[in-house]
Amino acid sequence: MKRLLLPLVLSLFLPLSLAHAQITITQSSFFELNQRRVDGDVESDTITISPAGPDQMWDYSAWTDVDSTFINIISPETTPYYADFPDATHAILVDSSSTSFGFDESDSTSAYVYFSSKPSGFFMEGFSTVFFGDTVAYKYTPPLLFAPLPLAYGDQGTDSSNSRVEVNIEFEGEEYQGQMRSTVITEWEADAWGTVMLPGDQMYNTLRLQSIQTSFDSIFVMIFGEEVLMSAEESGPDTSYYWLTNGTPHLVMAASLYSESDTVSVSFFMSSTEIVTDAKTLLNRAPVRAYPNPTRDQITFEAEKATGAPLQLQVFDATGRLQETHELTERSFTLPTRHYASGTYFYALTDRDGTARRGKFVVTR
Repeated sequence: MKRLLLPLVLSLFLPLSLAHAQITITQSSFFELNQRRVDGDVESDTITISPAGPDQMWDYSAWTDVDSTFINIISPETTPYYADFPDATHAILVDSSSTSFGFDESDSTSAYVYFSSKPSGFFMEGFSTVFFGDTVAYKYTPPLLFAPLPLAYGDQGTDSSNSRVEVNIEFEGEEYQGQMRSTVITEWEADAWGTVMLPGDQMYNTLRLQSIQTSFDSIFVMIFGEEVLMSAEESGPDTSYYWLTNGTPHLVMAASLYSESDTVSVSFFMSSTEIVTDAKTLLNRAPVRAYPNPTRDQITFEAEKATGAPLQLQVFDATGRLQETHELTERSFTLPTRHYASGTYFYALTDRDGTARRGKFVVTR
C-alpha cells in the first residue's frame, strides 16, 4: 500500500509543477497531417497582449461569443500545385469554411497554402491565389520562416524572403506580360513563456513567439521591351504572436495585430478530427441523401446522422468554384437548381462538430 501512496501523491502535485515550467520548442510542425482542425475565433478591440516576460499566466478561459473555423491539413501530393512546391510537407485547403494565416474565401474559392517542416524550423513555401482572374502559384525563396528550431525563451533574429510571379496584366485594353515581386522582412523573438488557459478548461504550457512582418510589394510590366513599375506598396509592420508547445496541438493559439487597425484577431485550438483526402472514400462515407439525382428544378438534402443543427451547405461547380452557401437550422433542405446550367456539381454539408459530408449531383436541362 505504501508503494502506491508515493506515486499517487506525486501525481497530484506534478501538474502544478509542470504548469509553469519553461520549455524549449523542438517540434517542427505546426499541424498534424490529414486533420480537420477546429479553431475558436475571437476578434475585439478590447483584447490586450501582455508584455514580454517569463512565468506568465494567460487566462482567456472566460472568452465568450466565440466563432468556429475549420482548417483542413492535407498532404501536398494530393493538391493541384504540388509541382510548384515539391519541398512542402503540409498543405492547407482554404475555402469558404476555413481561414488561416490571413487567407479566406475572398482570396480564392479553392486556394492552397504550402508549408514545410524541417529540422531548422517551420516554413511557408508559398500559396496559390487568384490574380486578375488567373490562378497563380506564389513561391517564397527562401521559404518564409514561421518558427525556428530549437526555440527557447530569449531567442531572437531577423529573416527575409522574396517571391516573383509571372502574370498577364490588362492595361488600357491591352494585355502585357507582368511580374509581381514581394519581399517580406520578419523580426522574431521568443519573448515570453507560461501557461495559457482557454475556454473549455484547456490549459497548456507554452512558449510565446512574437513575429513582426513588413512587406514590400511591387508590380512590373514589360511595355515595348521596357520594364515599367506599375505599383509599389509597403505594408506593415504587422505583429503576430504564436503560443507553441511540444505535442498536440503544437500551435495552441495565434493573435494578429494589424498596423491599420486596433482590432486584435485571435484563433485558438478547440479540437481536431481525422479527415480523408481520397475523393472516392469521402463519397462512400457521406451519410447524406440527395434526391432527385439527376435533377432539373430542385434537389433535397437530408442528413439524418448529423450531430444536429446548425448545418452549413456549400455547393461547388465542377471547377471547384463556390456557387452558394446556406446556413441551415434543419437536417433537411431543398435547394432550387433552376438557375444552374447543365453539369456536375459537388456539395459539402458540415455539421456543428466540424464533420463534413460530401457528395455530388447532376443538373440536366
